[in-house]
Amino acid sequence: MDTFAFIIHPIDPKRDVSRKFPLLGRVLNERQIDFFSTFFPPVFISEIEGITSRTTGKEIKGWFIACPYTPRRMMELPERTVYRKIIQTGRMAEKLGA
Repeated sequence: MDTFAFIIHPIDPKRDVSRKFPLLGRVLNERQIDFFSTFFPPVFISEIEGITSRTTGKEIKGWFIACPYTPRRMMELPERTVYRKIIQTGRMAEKLGA
């Protein structure tokens, strides 16, 4: 089976963190979430099944994986730090089979 991963990142930190980690979403404000995202690992969000490729007609499977950095955090941090986290997120996708 062909596989893929779709890497996402939080756009609205408070709302997005609250969906996956309700307690953190309640106790941390947006600026704190931005700061602590530096220490968060990539996060498995969900598996995607039941998709058929228009090109091949084969069933494909994938995963949503979140890079924890918000756009603001990506702009604030050193480029090298951001790239490392994105690569770490890609490696998580590889381990899942993408």
